[in-house]
Amino acid sequence: MQDKQFLEFLGKQINEYFEHNTDQTSASVRWEAFKAYLRGQIISYSSKKTRERNQRIKYLEEKIKMLEEISFQSGQNNEYNVKELLLLRTQYNEMTSEKTAVNLLRLKQQFYDQGEKPSKLLAWRIKQQESEKAITKLETSNGNIIVDPLEINNAFKVFYETLYNSESNNAASIQSLFLDKLDIPKISDKDKENVDRQISIDEIIDVINSLNAGKTAGPDGLPIDLYKYFKDKLAQPLLDMYIECFNTGNLTDSLRESLIILLPKPGKLNNKCENMRPISLINTDTKIICKILAKRLESVLPVIIGDDQNGFVKHRQGFHNVRRVLNILHNQSEQEDTAILSLDAEKAFDRIERSYLFDVIVRFGFGNLFLHWIKLLHCQSVAQVKTNEIISEPFDIKRGCPQGSPLSPLLFLLAIEPLAIAVRTSGQIQGVRIGRKEHRIALFADDVILFLKQLKISVPAIKDLIDQFGAFSGYKVNVTKSSLMLLKQGYNPNVSQNISGFTVNSELTYLGIKIFPSLKDTVAINYNTILQKISKDLERWISLPLSIIGRISVLKMNVLPKLLYVFQNVPLAPPAGLFTKLASLIREFIWNKKHPCIRLSLLYLPFDSGGLKCPNFHWYYLAIQQRIIMFYFSSQNTPSWVGMEANSLKMPLNLYLYSAQPKQLKKETNNPIVQNMIEVWLTIKEMMNIKNNLSQFSPIWGNALFVPGNLDVGFQGWAEKGVKKVGDLFCDGVMVSFEDLVSKFQIPQKHFFKYLQIRSFISSMQNQSLNIPQLSKLEELMVKKGGNKGLISTFYNWIVSASLETSVSKLVAWRKDLNINISEETWKLICLKSQKLSINSNLKLLQYNWIMQLYITPVKLNKYNNRIPDTCFKCGEARGTFFHCIWECRIIRAFWQEVMNKINQILNKKIVLDVEMLLLHVYSKNLKLRTHQIVFMDYCILQAKRMIALNWKKLDPPAIGAWINSLAQCMAMERITYFLKDKLTYFDEIWKPFKNFIKEVNIGQLLQECG
Repeated sequence: MQDKQFLEFLGKQINEYFEHNTDQTSASVRWEAFKAYLRGQIISYSSKKTRERNQRIKYLEEKIKMLEEISFQSGQNNEYNVKELLLLRTQYNEMTSEKTAVNLLRLKQQFYDQGEKPSKLLAWRIKQQESEKAITKLETSNGNIIVDPLEINNAFKVFYETLYNSESNNAASIQSLFLDKLDIPKISDKDKENVDRQISIDEIIDVINSLNAGKTAGPDGLPIDLYKYFKDKLAQPLLDMYIECFNTGNLTDSLRESLIILLPKPGKLNNKCENMRPISLINTDTKIICKILAKRLESVLPVIIGDDQNGFVKHRQGFHNVRRVLNILHNQSEQEDTAILSLDAEKAFDRIERSYLFDVIVRFGFGNLFLHWIKLLHCQSVAQVKTNEIISEPFDIKRGCPQGSPLSPLLFLLAIEPLAIAVRTSGQIQGVRIGRKEHRIALFADDVILFLKQLKISVPAIKDLIDQFGAFSGYKVNVTKSSLMLLKQGYNPNVSQNISGFTVNSELTYLGIKIFPSLKDTVAINYNTILQKISKDLERWISLPLSIIGRISVLKMNVLPKLLYVFQNVPLAPPAGLFTKLASLIREFIWNKKHPCIRLSLLYLPFDSGGLKCPNFHWYYLAIQQRIIMFYFSSQNTPSWVGMEANSLKMPLNLYLYSAQPKQLKKETNNPIVQNMIEVWLTIKEMMNIKNNLSQFSPIWGNALFVPGNLDVGFQGWAEKGVKKVGDLFCDGVMVSFEDLVSKFQIPQKHFFKYLQIRSFISSMQNQSLNIPQLSKLEELMVKKGGNKGLISTFYNWIVSASLETSVSKLVAWRKDLNINISEETWKLICLKSQKLSINSNLKLLQYNWIMQLYITPVKLNKYNNRIPDTCFKCGEARGTFFHCIWECRIIRAFWQEVMNKINQILNKKIVLDVEMLLLHVYSKNLKLRTHQIVFMDYCILQAKRMIALNWKKLDPPAIGAWINSLAQCMAMERITYFLKDKLTYFDEIWKPFKNFIKEVNIGQLLQECG
C-alpha cells in the first residue's frame, strides 16, 4: 500500500470495473465479482513487479560482482570502477530496502523504528509464538495420538462442527416460562429508532476510518488498508450490496464465511482440541457491517445492562469487579456461612443458542431491522478451520457468538444478562449486604462471580438456576472447575451434599488476580508472584544485545503492563520494600549488572529534561491510584465499590479527604482500601507541595477543622438538604447570601447565626477573603471531564514534573566548555532533539551519551589508574578532557573541517565551522536553512560523531571516506522507514543532494583519505 503506482493502478481498475458493471447484475453478484476481479489484478500486478525487480536486482548483483572481481584481480582500486561500484551498491540498497520493508511489515516488526537492537528481542518473541502455532500431534477424546497434519485438521473440524451444532430441543416453552418471570429492561423509543435505522453511507465511511490498519485479512485476502484508501470508491457499492442482502434475506458468500485460527489457552498445551481458543477471521466487508451494528448497540448497553456487568460496556472496567470482591472480603471477613463462588463456563461465547439470542433481543426492545440483520449474519454463517497451513472443508455454524467479530461480545452481554437478572431477583439466593445494598453477582463478559450467604440454600439454588437457564440458552458451567471459597478459614458448613458438586477451595483466581479470604494474603501472593516473574524475565533478557534505550523499551513493553494490572486490581498498600526491590532490578537490567554510567533518577525524566523516560513504577502506582480516586469525585457512572467504601465513613469520600488533619484521616475508617487511598492522596499532596487548608470540597458537617460543624447537629440538617461542602455556598465564584441559601435549600430562618459561623470560618481560612477557594492542580484533575483514555499518563506526567532531579549539571559543563551562555530553554530543546534526530536507537544513544558527556576520556582513566596518562589519545599534546577529545584536539578539529567542507559541497552552501551547531545541533537563524536541509545536516553530524566514537581510542583520525560510506548506509536504512511511512517524496527531498554528490565525488581522493 506504499507503492503509488500500485495504488493508481488499483484505483483505475476499480473505476473501470464499476463504470462497466452498473445494473447488468444484482448488487451482491457485482460486489462478489468485483472482489474476485480485484484479487486477480493484484496478483497480476504483483507478479509483474516482482519479476521486473528480480531481474534488475540480478543485473545489479552480476555487475557488482564483475567490478569487484576486476578490482581484486588488478590489485588496485580504479577510480571509475570504485565510483561505479558505489553507485550500483546505492541502487541495490534502495531496491532491496523495499523488499526488506515488505518483510518487516509481514513480521509486524514494530520496533524497527526504535533501532535494530530492540527488534532482535521482538524477533525472538515472534519466533517463540510461531513455534507454538504448529500443532505436531493431537490427543483425541478416546486417547489416541494423531500426527498426520490432515487428520489433525479434520479432528479440529469435527470438534468445532460439533461445538457449533445446536443442542436446542424444543425448549421454547421452558425458555418463555423462564424469561416471562424476569423484568427485562427495554431500550427507549428514541434509542430503538436510532438502532433500528437503515445503514447509511456515512456510517460505512466512519467505520472504515475507525478500523485499525495492518490487521490480518479475512478469507478473501482483502485487508482493511485497501478499504481505507479507496473508501470513497467502495462505500456506495458496499451500501448497495448491504441493502440488497437485507431486502432479499440472502448474504453473499463472503459475508457468510469465516476462517477459524487457533491459539493455545494460557498455560495449556496445544495437543488437545479443548485447549485451543478459536478466533474467527472474517472478511473486511463483514467486519464493517458488524462494526456498524456494534456501534449502535454499544450506545444503549449502559442503559439495559446492569451495573454488575463490567465487560465491553462503555465507561466500565474489569478492575471494578475485583475491587468489589476485595471490599466484600474486608466487610465479611471471617463471617460464617459466607462464600464467593467463581463459575467456570464451558465455551461460553460458542454455545449460545440462536433462538434464545433472538428472543432476548426482542425482549430488550430492539426493532425488526436490527433483529433481521442479526439473524442474517448468524443463520447463514459457515466456517473453515486452519491448522498447520491446512484449511478444512466448510461447515455450518448453528449457534454461538464467534470470537473475532466486533458484534459478538456485545450480543453475548445481551445473552448473559437474563441470568444476572434472575440471580438478582431470586428469592432463594441470599447475597452479601453492605449498607443498604445486597451484592449477589459480578460479571466481566463470561467471567461470573457470586457472593453468597446461607450456603445450604443459596448454592443449590444457584446450581438449579444455571441448569434451568442452560437448558435453552446453551450456557453450561463446569462444576468441577468452578471454585467455592469460604470466607471463614477452617469453617465447615457441613453441607457436603448440598453444595451441588462445586469444589471448595482456599483460594480462587478472578480476572488474573489470586483471591484469598485474607486481604493480607491477597496482597502478598499477588505482588510476590509478579515480582518473581519480573525478576526471572529480566534475568533471562539481561544477556540480550540491547542498548540502554532498548532495555528501557523492554521495561515499557513487558514489565510495566504486568505491574499496572496488579496496581489497578489490588488497591491495597504494596509490600514494604517493593519499589526499592523493583528499582534495584531495573538498575541491574539497564546497566547489565555493570556500574551505572548515569543515575536512575535522571533516566526517569522526560527527554527534554535530560532523561530517557524510564518508567518509575512507584510513580505509576501513585498515578493509577490517583486516577481511581477520581471515582470518589464523580457523580456519573459511579461503580458500586464507591458506595461500599463510603459505607465505612460518615460522609462522601471526596469530602472526607478534607475533614481533618492528615494524621486523623486514617483513624476514622477500618477499611484498608480506603486507608490506602487516603495515604496515596496525602503522599501526592506532599509530593506536589499542595497545602490548601480550605477547599471547595471541604465538608461543613463533620469537619474537625470547623468546630461548630463538627458539634452542631444543625449543620447535619444542612447536609441533608444539599449544603454539604464549602463549594455549595458559592454561585459564580461569590458566596451566596443567607436569603438565597434559604430560598434554594430551604435552610431554616433561625440558622442565620450558623451562616455567620461558616462565613467567618471561610474568611479566616483565606486571609479574610470570601471568594470561592481556587481548585488546586490535583483537584482540577479530579473533576476533569472526558473519557478514560490517557488519564493514567496524565497523572504520571504530572508527578514526573514534580521531580527534583535535573540535568542542569550537564548544562553547566557545556556552558563552561563552549564559553557560551546556553539558556535552560535551549538546553531543553537540545535534550529533546537528542531523541528526535534519528529513528535509530543507536544514534539516539550516541547523541544522548554525547550531551551527557558519558564517554571514557583519558582524564577519567587517569583517575581510575594514575599510571594511565591523561593526555589525548590522538594528539598527545593536551589533557584528554571530553571537550578536548571531541573538539579541541587538532586532529579531530581537522576532521570536523573536512566534514563541514563536504556538507557545503553537497548542499552548495558556505557554512562556517560552528561548535554549537556541530556538537549540540543548535543552528543559527542566520543560516536560513530549510527544514529538509537541517534534517540532512543532522544525519551528517550524527554520522561524524559516530566516526569519532568508533575511533575513540585509535591514534589515527576518522576517515572522511568512511564517513561518506556510513552516510550512504544510513540513507538506505532511513529509506526503509520513509517507505513504510509513505513519505518517499520527503525522503528524496532530504537525500537528493547526497545522491548527486555520490555521482560527482572524486572517489580516488576519498580512497586515499580512507587509507
